[in-house]
Amino acid sequence: MSDFTSLQEIMYNPQGYNMLALPNVYDKEGQGRTEFTYFYPAFMNRANCMDKDGNSNVTKALLEILVDRYKVKYNSTDINAITKRISQYPITPQEAIVRSRGSMFPVTELNERLNQIDNNPSEYDDVYVGELIQNKDGKVEFTPTNDIPIRDFPTKDNKVAGAIEIFSMPQRNADGKVPQDRYIAGADPYDNDVADTMSLGSFLILDTWTDTIVMEYTGRPMYADDYFEICRKACLFYNATLLYENNRKGLFPYFSQHNSTHLLADTPEFLLDKQLIKGIGYGNTRKGVTTTVPIKNYGFSLIRDWLLKPVTKVEKDEDGEDKEITIANLYRIRNRALLKELVLYNGDNNVDRCVLAGSQVLTEYGIKNIEDINIGDNVITSDGKYNSVCQLHINPFSGIMYKFRALGDYRVLNCTYNHPVLCRHKTGADGKYWMKTKNNMSIPEYKEA
Repeated sequence: MSDFTSLQEIMYNPQGYNMLALPNVYDKEGQGRTEFTYFYPAFMNRANCMDKDGNSNVTKALLEILVDRYKVKYNSTDINAITKRISQYPITPQEAIVRSRGSMFPVTELNERLNQIDNNPSEYDDVYVGELIQNKDGKVEFTPTNDIPIRDFPTKDNKVAGAIEIFSMPQRNADGKVPQDRYIAGADPYDNDVADTMSLGSFLILDTWTDTIVMEYTGRPMYADDYFEICRKACLFYNATLLYENNRKGLFPYFSQHNSTHLLADTPEFLLDKQLIKGIGYGNTRKGVTTTVPIKNYGFSLIRDWLLKPVTKVEKDEDGEDKEITIANLYRIRNRALLKELVLYNGDNNVDRCVLAGSQVLTEYGIKNIEDINIGDNVITSDGKYNSVCQLHINPFSGIMYKFRALGDYRVLNCTYNHPVLCRHKTGADGKYWMKTKNNMSIPEYKEA
């Protein structure tokens, strides 16, 4: 079956298609819906798992299936091998309709993350839902509302307004300002107030310091200008620059009319180096990205890498002690509809969030290991701005290495004992000073980030 979205629609809404509806006793709690069509799981009538009377030994069959999955997952280099095996021998309906072909994303892990969210009743208790208001002084502030954000995909209404979801408020320096270049935004815009498709406008903001999505808006207000204004206010709120799909022509004029083109990101020059574009334009053609098929595919490949990127997480063990574990980055995504879009992606369906996520990854271009830095690369420097690398130094070293991490940041910094580290004091002209690692490792001391 090529259209898994339609298959899922029929199986989970049998009465709407004049089919016999049965209680959904198959799916895990929180998955699927209360009714389903008839389902025959792989643990029934499994070979060598039945008694002489033909009764299934469910426990034995389930153990065999799970052991088989473990072997496939950890003994295959094909990321989709485990997904294919699960869809061939499903235990639940969700597993039976999982896309095993045509997807470049880790469907099994994405579904697992969806299940974690759906089975956690407090998942969204700390999420802010509301709107952004610009006061008379020009400052953008968040105001809570009772609006309902879009957390499912696909939707059946292209006129739903949606709502802003904030997973983490903008973090500010000691001077009360949001750091420049910490947050980047991506938008998949639309131009027409009325549409004959199910496409929605979507907007995400990524925290490049923690590599997590901190805000989402998806919806289709009555007028396209209302959507553009949401994007503009969000950029001001997070001090973010916005890379957008400039195939749509309405967003740039709107930002220009509101003296906000400085919030729009230039076309990434590395696309020229990769021969994905022919040149960098001028004026409005220098802003955003024309989403051609090669650029879209390249963006999706970067999304896949971003989803699977290992990150360190600190959890409590049985004794209440902190322990570090490594997880895939996708397990930190809280955007439920984005997860569903990634699961159902097949190259043909309309995936607004996926496209703009690709724009964000293109903007950030990912964090490189120091050994992968080349002359000409733009790196963030001590002044908080991006500058071009002009020299490379490789120095042999033998001695003590230190590993440390800033409080609240998953990233680990490894450096030699004599490597200078930029720190921030509460006092001083600009609050910063350079410190040799070896000078402060014997007596730990907290420094304000």
